[in-house]
Amino acid sequence: MPIFRFAFGWAEGELAGGQERGLELQKKRVQRVRRATGWKSGDALARDFKHWRILATNLGHAALGAVMTEQVDLQPTEEVLARYPGDARHLISVLQDIQLTYRYLPREALDRVSIALGVPIAKIYAVATFYKAFSLTPRGEKVLRVCTGTACHIRGAPLLLTELEKLLDVKAGQTTEDLQFSLEAVNCVGACALAPVVVVNETAHGNLSVTKVRRLTKTKGNKVANKKAAAKDAN
Repeated sequence: MPIFRFAFGWAEGELAGGQERGLELQKKRVQRVRRATGWKSGDALARDFKHWRILATNLGHAALGAVMTEQVDLQPTEEVLARYPGDARHLISVLQDIQLTYRYLPREALDRVSIALGVPIAKIYAVATFYKAFSLTPRGEKVLRVCTGTACHIRGAPLLLTELEKLLDVKAGQTTEDLQFSLEAVNCVGACALAPVVVVNETAHGNLSVTKVRRLTKTKGNKVANKKAAAKDAN
């Protein structure tokens, strides 16, 4: 279709020689589209240029070899977008809802958000990587956040973190292979009176010891952690 050749023209210029060449190719493509189709007037096509430029930029990312994850169901993303006007000022709210739905921000969903809100994909990634609440990789069903603030540190938080790393066989900032747990070391969570504290999703568990923290990893499916915790409890 001519309009997609127009979009690829921008991507081609971006990849080959930067923005100036992209604009030059874009102008040529516009002329060809108008001569060949009459699909839209020049003014209407100009109004839609922002949309197609974003689409073409995304195509350029793919051409550069961006790694794509396995196929993601975008229906939840469409439901999230339907709740907001197509405006860039709603970007963070949209990303928060998508994060809550998938437990991370899938690349395919971000591409869809880019077009729906008219926000370049590079800007979306800038926002997603700036705020620690967002994750570009899948998180576990349970996110264990070990408080490492001063009060918790003094009362044994490093020991709790080490124990959880051993039980789950991951380091802080990683997720177990079965996607049941993600482990994080965070700054003060504001519950110093309960130190040391581990927050599981949105629930704070305080006054923990190495023995007590093992219980946080016991689930039906996590056989490895259950076995390790049971063995240590028996000692």
